[in-house]
Amino acid sequence: MKDKEQGFLSSEKGQKMILMGFDGAMPYFVKRFSKEGKTPNTARLIKNGFFADAYSTPPCDTPTNWATIATGADTGVHGVTSFYIHILGEPLDYGAQDEQRGRGQLSTYCNAEYLWDTADRAGKKCLIINYRGGWPTNMKNGIVINGDGKPVHYIGTSMRYVTPQFMRDEEQLCSVKLEKINNFEGNIKSYSSILRSEIRVESPYIEGGLTLKILIIDSEGKGYDRVFIGRLEDCCEEKQFLKIGGWTDWFEEEFKLLPGKKGKSTIYYIQV
Repeated sequence: MKDKEQGFLSSEKGQKMILMGFDGAMPYFVKRFSKEGKTPNTARLIKNGFFADAYSTPPCDTPTNWATIATGADTGVHGVTSFYIHILGEPLDYGAQDEQRGRGQLSTYCNAEYLWDTADRAGKKCLIINYRGGWPTNMKNGIVINGDGKPVHYIGTSMRYVTPQFMRDEEQLCSVKLEKINNFEGNIKSYSSILRSEIRVESPYIEGGLTLKILIIDSEGKGYDRVFIGRLEDCCEEKQFLKIGGWTDWFEEEFKLLPGKKGKSTIYYIQV
């Protein structure tokens, strides 16, 4: 970004730098819409920062060029040749299998150092948001949010859980069996017997999975209307019970990944 007096960013002032990338954006339209006033925020970033056209590194696909931007290296150096990456010694079609298709978006397969790793070694703090190739990271001072690539931001498809009478063959549903609890040990008020069940969080990328507890209460005497979902049912409070359409707080869990998989933790939330 430019300094108002000197016309450039002075490192002595320790200002922050923001690098933004837009996959597939056409520079002609970015500049045109900014000039016409249709994208005022983008126009302000261009005016006070730096904007330039860039030529794609062959092949001109997503993982290859995001790796080039973040490392300054071309394809022959960083080795991210596409979504599909062939590694010496593997069968020629191994990298093209569906399970391996996304590995070009994992930093594990990039042979060049990322800009944020260089900054991290110099003691600078970096925040990486939704950057392909941002995970897994070696940073000690930085934070990565949604670094893309499996299994980090994606450990499995979304799943819906219903009681057996609502099961339909054409949908991807999991059956949940409910049991009544007449003597619940906890300070939870319910006009009807509390219902209890559990759901499993599983994925082909993790070992074992985990179990979440479910409690359902009748908070107003008009029928079951609130749900608790969590790891420990004996620690729940009434304020943690959700109405229909509500979302749980974030869950942060550590999983033991299967051999050959990278990463160690994930966060997720559930809607009632």
